[in-house]
Amino acid sequence: MTGTLYALGCSHTAGHSLSPNITREMIKKFYERYKVPDFHVWQEKYSPVIREEQVRNHWYPILDNSSDYNWPKNTYAAHIAKKKNMKYVNLAVSGSGIDMVVTKFKQIEKNITPDDIVISDAPPVFRYTTSKGKFAYNLHLTKHNEEIVPSTDAMKIFYEGCVHYLMNNSVRFVQVLPSTHQGIDFNIPYINTQSLHDLCVNEMKEHRYPSGHMWKECHEEFANRIINRDLL
Repeated sequence: MTGTLYALGCSHTAGHSLSPNITREMIKKFYERYKVPDFHVWQEKYSPVIREEQVRNHWYPILDNSSDYNWPKNTYAAHIAKKKNMKYVNLAVSGSGIDMVVTKFKQIEKNITPDDIVISDAPPVFRYTTSKGKFAYNLHLTKHNEEIVPSTDAMKIFYEGCVHYLMNNSVRFVQVLPSTHQGIDFNIPYINTQSLHDLCVNEMKEHRYPSGHMWKECHEEFANRIINRDLL
């Protein structure tokens, strides 16, 4: 197949933590530092704010050779492009929301041909870009500023509008996490039924990185299944 595969989304598609230098032993030592066996127990034991501090202090320094910690060449999207013999353009942005997916899509919209494929993950619902270009998302919210962030209903309408626009322009959504929407019900017709998370954690029994992302070898198997099941 010819053409270009364009990949949009947040950190799971941008390739956060997918350094080829990361080993299972490094992940194990990080969790041992906080006296937990894996990501899920660590998530239950510590609050989001504390976990982020721990990641910044003891995980990010391990992610060398990249100022933004992203390795897009190791993502499921890169593996799909390689297996389909397509050019590969990764425009995913770590920490971004569905509005950034729309922004990045509009940058390439005029260049898309019938031979191209555009895929995206579905970023968590409570993320958006501020008027100053900063990312706002609920991980950083406190009781003090919860009063000024958008309501759940507002974010639902906003998110659905962005998804509707993207789907009408042939963007195909890939399910990476089983749910990123905190109880809000969205009808997103993903191309796949088994999420990357389910494949990695429940089937392949691999650790999640402390940043919350999936083990790099799971990305390749995820791509294999999408290709083998002719989902694109």
